[in-house]
Amino acid sequence: MSLQSNNSVTAFSMKCKTAWDNWRTGASGGLRIANRESTLQSAIKSVTGFMAPLNIRFANLNGNCGSFGWGSWRLSIDKTYTKKADIRYKDFVELCCSAYHEARHAEQFYRIAQGLASEKLSFPDKSKAGIIQDLQQARGVGGSVRDKIALFEGRAMQSSPQDIRQMIAKWLNIPINVAGTAVTAKSGFNGYLQLGKPVWFKRQTTLLEVEEWMRSTYKRTLGGMNEWAQSDHGPYKIYRDLPEEHDAHEIEKLISRKIIQTIGHNFQANKDKRRSALG
Repeated sequence: MSLQSNNSVTAFSMKCKTAWDNWRTGASGGLRIANRESTLQSAIKSVTGFMAPLNIRFANLNGNCGSFGWGSWRLSIDKTYTKKADIRYKDFVELCCSAYHEARHAEQFYRIAQGLASEKLSFPDKSKAGIIQDLQQARGVGGSVRDKIALFEGRAMQSSPQDIRQMIAKWLNIPINVAGTAVTAKSGFNGYLQLGKPVWFKRQTTLLEVEEWMRSTYKRTLGGMNEWAQSDHGPYKIYRDLPEEHDAHEIEKLISRKIIQTIGHNFQANKDKRRSALG
């Protein structure tokens, strides 16, 4: 399962249609908002069950439709959209597509973690000695030369899932439970590699594409400046061609077409119309 799979695209689009159909349903404004957010949250969960559960929240994001923070494993969606009593068609599509876009960023980090856990990928800047040093710290091995030689030769201990989990969490800046899930499900990376390669991938193979995501995001953290730069208010073009952004925007185009097809209204003719006008 993957967000690029046809089944996931279709399932998410159907959930979005439910949100569209029921947008104005509810006894009060507060209940309607809660219903919208619950349906969208359910839509995200329905297509991300293959990875560590996302911490999904609805908040005021100052005009940025959504964001993903890998350090907290939190997917944020702008509450401004779900509070609109009579949302425009284009805003609704943007809301759903942004949620999928941000979920794809989560999948990128999860696939990287799986790739590292399965040793299909290698840490970009870690030598054998560097890994030994981190293993030593993680497991409390003594600091003598003899201890280090024993570790290097594999006589003191082998790298356990706990060791790998800690290293991946540390070097990717993701929560330990997310790294642990990826380590436990590391065989799923082979399944991902066997999926059809999306047409928008720039590298020749899926493995090389995931490696590009890793090299672009390795040891990065998401701070206020990053969130601003990636928003509609920042220098958008600087980020658009990064490997992980290119992928997320291309999959956003894919889900956008499917949502519009599933809802059934011509987008160009109706994009500025409100929900009440489209039946």
